[in-house]
Formats: sequence, structure tokens, C-alpha cells
Amino acid sequence: MCEDVQGNIYTCSEDDFSIYRFNRASGKLVRIAAGYLNHPAGVVIAKSTAGSGSVTGWSLYVAEYFYLWEIPNVAAPAPTLLDPGAPGIGHSLGYFPPSTGTLRAITRNPSGSGFFVSTAGGTIERMLMTGVRQQVARLGPGAHRRPRRHHHE
Repeated sequence: MCEDVQGNIYTCSEDDFSIYRFNRASGKLVRIAAGYLNHPAGVVIAKSTAGSGSVTGWSLYVAEYFYLWEIPNVAAPAPTLLDPGAPGIGHSLGYFPPSTGTLRAITRNPSGSGFFVSTAGGTIERMLMTGVRQQVARLGPGAHRRPRRHHHE
């Protein structure tokens, strides 16, 4: 997902293999590209390539599996921080090494002592309020499969 300087928001939809723009001025969602059969994974606005024909000088780039596509003639990207008076992002509570995989979901620990975090690496991690991290479960090889039935003769 990304935003241009006019406040339009661009996003990809894996469900219908399309790219959409939420037009801030009209409040409408517009389908601007389609046919990404390998599922679009992300979008970003950057300077256009020389041969794109873009009159704005900016293009929307779409990541799709092994491909990178360019859609010319979009507005410049929004600044990194639109509101210089906005509050900061907070402080870092902890770090998950890349070996755990990206963080997928978070929920509070019912005991009130921190959080449980699921990762793309198939683990559930406990993060204490002190920033200490501990693995509490791991999906092992084949654990996602149904058990085999044994037939007795």
C-alpha cells in the first residue's frame, strides 16, 4: 500500500489480481490495473523509467511473483511523514531475528505479562514487557497435516 501527494491510496488485491486506487477527492475506489495472475504482492511510487512515457515523472510499480510492472503517470509519492507534529512511533520493546520469520499476529498474554506473537516461521513467541522473548511453540515438519489412519487387519 502507498499514498501519493494528493492523498490517493494505492493497494493490490490478490483476490481479483488487481490494483486499486482510493481516490481521495471523490471517495471512490477505482480499479486501475488487472491481470496479475501470479498475485500482486505490493506497490510503491518511484521515479518513472526513461521509456515509460510518463508525463508526471512518477510511476506506480507493482511487485508480482518474479515480475516488477510499471504503471506510469501517477502523482509523486507522499512525503514519509505528512504531519511534522505527529507523535513518534513509540519505543522498541524488542527484536525478532529474521530466523523467526516476519511477525504475523499479536495478542495480549491473558496474565498481563506481555504478548503472544505468531511468526511466518511457524512459531509462537512470548514477549514479556521487559522485551525478553521466548519461543513457546513451533510447528514441526508435517505438523500441519492430518494424522494418518492405521488400518488393522
